[in-house]
Amino acid sequence: MKSKIFQRTIRWLSLASALIVAYPAQAQYRMHPAYHPYWGCFGYCRGPLNPTPHWGCFGYCPGPINPTPHWGCFGYCPGPIRPYPYPPHWGCYGYCPSPIGVVLNYPTWGVVRDTSTSGSDQPAPAPSPAKPKPKPVSQDSDQSVDDLIKQLKSTNSRQRGEAVEKLEAYGPEAARAVDALMPLLADKFPSIRLETTFALAKIGSAALPALRNGLTSPNKMIQIGSALTLGHMGSQAKEAIPDLKKLFSSSELALSGHAAQAVWRIDPSQAAEVVPVLGKVLSSPESAVRMGALSTLSQIGPTARGAVEEIRPLLRDSEAQTRLSAALALWNIDPKQKGIVPVLAASLADKPPLNYDAVHALQHIAKAGVGGNELIEALTKAMQVNDQTMALDAAVGLSYLGAGGVAPLKDALKSSNANVRINAAIALSHMGAAARSAVSMLEDLGKNDSSEEARAAALEAVAEINADRSP
Repeated sequence: MKSKIFQRTIRWLSLASALIVAYPAQAQYRMHPAYHPYWGCFGYCRGPLNPTPHWGCFGYCPGPINPTPHWGCFGYCPGPIRPYPYPPHWGCYGYCPSPIGVVLNYPTWGVVRDTSTSGSDQPAPAPSPAKPKPKPVSQDSDQSVDDLIKQLKSTNSRQRGEAVEKLEAYGPEAARAVDALMPLLADKFPSIRLETTFALAKIGSAALPALRNGLTSPNKMIQIGSALTLGHMGSQAKEAIPDLKKLFSSSELALSGHAAQAVWRIDPSQAAEVVPVLGKVLSSPESAVRMGALSTLSQIGPTARGAVEEIRPLLRDSEAQTRLSAALALWNIDPKQKGIVPVLAASLADKPPLNYDAVHALQHIAKAGVGGNELIEALTKAMQVNDQTMALDAAVGLSYLGAGGVAPLKDALKSSNANVRINAAIALSHMGAAARSAVSMLEDLGKNDSSEEARAAALEAVAEINADRSP
């Protein structure tokens, strides 16, 4: 029985540690984008997109896209692409009928491998310099850049995809492959399109002229892929900002969204010009496009206050993912905005992963101390659900309220549901001195509860609270 209590405590600590790590001091109460339900692809993907600290693909990928430190493909990639357990390739590039995944050195869902700065007001940095020569990803001998350029023309999608991946590993040494790679930004297989954006970004400055020309291509996919690639390149692509801004007025909202997102990734100081463009993109009839705009505005944070009036109507969107995304975007922009908690509370009744995203979001609002009674009511209600992970998360959320969370947790100790009592005891145990008023109830529970696990949790909570000598 002690092992069960230990497992629950470890799970609680893991949750708490994850939240602490996710929040640097300068953005302590900023909603970590990993808890965003849907960083939409702006209509470029079929969706849905799961919680991810990435910039949605604006319809450039079909999703779903799981938590990853990448910049979404705005519909430029297909998915789902799951972590693949063995080489030689990431994704079957159309070679197989069902979704496949990436080689383990990739993050999930075949997306950019930048180090994310999620939770801050800055975009992810440009990709780090590539190794001069790729590691073999199969038993075949290494291939030269020229060999790989020839392979890009293969009618076999798997061969094309593998060639793109290997050229990416060459980085700047693959500069002569740029002209051969550009058409693959419009490859019929989205996973190849997306990998091509990474390869061109790794090549770096030598790819800039072709990418800038790509922004004016008659092929929409090449335009979008070029914008996405320039975003991957970060500050290295500053000279392309004027070209990207020309797309801000495009009637293709997915394209203008991509361009705006890329400009902000390249130079965050351009947010004032980017935000109005993304505000207009929120009017798209395509839910994936709206989601992509929400994701980017959410990442921009307080500087995106100019888009609040365009975001608020989406709290009533017909799609649950959009409503939840809008609430979280508002939270990241201005936590004092009204209407956030009710939307999150309503999402607790949605199916996974939306309900998990909602309870995690409520946890963070509890940490910030701005939710009031409606927050306490939402978390208290969530403690009663049958899903034990979600119920424990709700108890954790109440514990973040400090003294304000003690009363509802004490009430939970009276529940007829043993799991509710156990979760309440665990949450109280981690509140320390703030939960001293619950000690007598916990002692009684530790002696008389019908559940052995609840008795153990209660006694452990008493010990933890009494050990805390804080005033």
